[in-house]
Amino acid sequence: MFGFSEEWEVQMVAFWRDWNQTVVEQERTRHKIRENDIKNLVELGRVEESFAHVETVYASTQKLSSLLPDAHVPNMFQREPNLIHMNFAKASQSILTLQEVLCSNDRCNDVTPVLERHPKLLLCSDVLEEVDLAVKKLKEIAPDCDARKAVSEYPELLYRIHSYSEYAELPISIMNIILETSTQDISEKVDDYNAVWDEWERASGACSGFVNQEGEGDRFANGDHSMDHFDPDDASEWMSDGFWESEE
Repeated sequence: MFGFSEEWEVQMVAFWRDWNQTVVEQERTRHKIRENDIKNLVELGRVEESFAHVETVYASTQKLSSLLPDAHVPNMFQREPNLIHMNFAKASQSILTLQEVLCSNDRCNDVTPVLERHPKLLLCSDVLEEVDLAVKKLKEIAPDCDARKAVSEYPELLYRIHSYSEYAELPISIMNIILETSTQDISEKVDDYNAVWDEWERASGACSGFVNQEGEGDRFANGDHSMDHFDPDDASEWMSDGFWESEE
């Protein structure tokens, strides 16, 4: 299987295929794992001994599934292999703390998608410190933004914002979040938003090379070749019959 020959490798392949069968029987098909991902998880056992033991992996999947029933456990292990050593009690507290952070007066975000994408949060010693770091980074990049509100309402910023060092580098999706949670007047927000797109056009050369010249195909729409003014009465015959016949 996948070129694996050692006994533990074959056992791990069988374990993850059994996982797929189980989630299908439980009608949780979203939690299925692809064959190529099975290969990747088995290869983890070559660098992390815990992934070479079926009993250890089984116990870890059960702990993680009990904490986050809707999470895609295999994908979380691929993103953060150290989850195999997760402390159940500390992880439980981290989930509760994060849930409090993500619930504001306006909305309450589910922690599961956040932890699926950034499972390292289950291992950190202080979730609030991670939140504060994201808030601090967002304030540095966008001082007018209500950073704490932005992180609370858009928790993906916890792991996305650290990839950027200045406003100009931000993707439009994060710029929209900043504008939405900005303390600026709405007219200033609109001006800033338009300025962002203008800068993007200049940087990408979206308008470069455009010359307003009449081409060969434009000669019938301009000057002496322009079409005559349209008179509905002239077209009454073909408009009603569906075809046009020239006058005798």
